[in-house]
Amino acid sequence: MNRIASRIGAALAAAALCISAPSIGWTLDIALTNDDGWDAMGIQAVKRALVDAGHTVTLAGPLNQQSGSSAAINESELLLIRKERDLADQGALEYSVALAPDGTESAEPATSALVAIDIARERSGRLPDLLVSGTNDGANLGSVTQPSSTVGAAIVALGSSFNGSVPA
Repeated sequence: MNRIASRIGAALAAAALCISAPSIGWTLDIALTNDDGWDAMGIQAVKRALVDAGHTVTLAGPLNQQSGSSAAINESELLLIRKERDLADQGALEYSVALAPDGTESAEPATSALVAIDIARERSGRLPDLLVSGTNDGANLGSVTQPSSTVGAAIVALGSSFNGSVPA
């Protein structure tokens, strides 16, 4: 657990250096996803850091852990998108994304990224400024990037086939 906590701490420190935009007078509308589940410790820590930095965050993640599915998308299945927490007064909304009708099987992380982008667009009337995908315990380097769901979600956001291209 200490190893995971230290990696999350390091990731948050790096993120704080990169995303402290309010200190220069502007904030971002951010769609946030991961492959570990909407309520995983890492994504919740990233959400808190982004909100604390003054950004608006729309979190949509798989119902539970879905690592290793690359950029797979649930195209033919109906989705069950459940608002888990409405923290709009604090700058965040949180959703889990599962497959209908019973909602017990998670949607793919790339699908969750598209849902986060769609909800963020509905909130503001425009595409979000950025999709943040992750965090991970471990590196997504070299040949590991191909099956990575974290990387796959970012790749889908960058493409313009579904929502329009969103930096990720």
